[in-house]
Amino acid sequence: MLIVLFLSATLGCEAREQKAAEALQKCDIGLIDVRIVSLGFTSASLELVFSITNPNSISVTFDRADYDLYGSEKYLGHGFISRKVNIPPSASRTVSSPFEVLYSDVGKVAWDILRGENVSWKITGKAYINTPKGEMEVPLELNL
Repeated sequence: MLIVLFLSATLGCEAREQKAAEALQKCDIGLIDVRIVSLGFTSASLELVFSITNPNSISVTFDRADYDLYGSEKYLGHGFISRKVNIPPSASRTVSSPFEVLYSDVGKVAWDILRGENVSWKITGKAYINTPKGEMEVPLELNL
């Protein structure tokens, strides 16, 4: 009897963790603002502001995220979201992320913008959910 209860509890936890990961993947994440924090001789410190909308019928929580930003397929840098974000069902939250970009990395992208060419923006990375069994990674990929 104890074995049956243990297996039921274990399988129930795994199902909840899988649901949480699937719910996070269904969230709509968009970049809504880029703020200049400071300008240096070789780089700029920015603050990227994301909107995360949860279309699910369950709450979504992620503990942290890290990502890479690309402009016209050129790597521009690495960013992270270090605070836990809870998003209730059918709700949105905004979250800020520090981001440092080297001027040498944005040259081609800036030139494309000045010439009026369409610049494609892409973010790839991972969100992390802490579970009783350890940390779970959920891949992120955004085309902006």
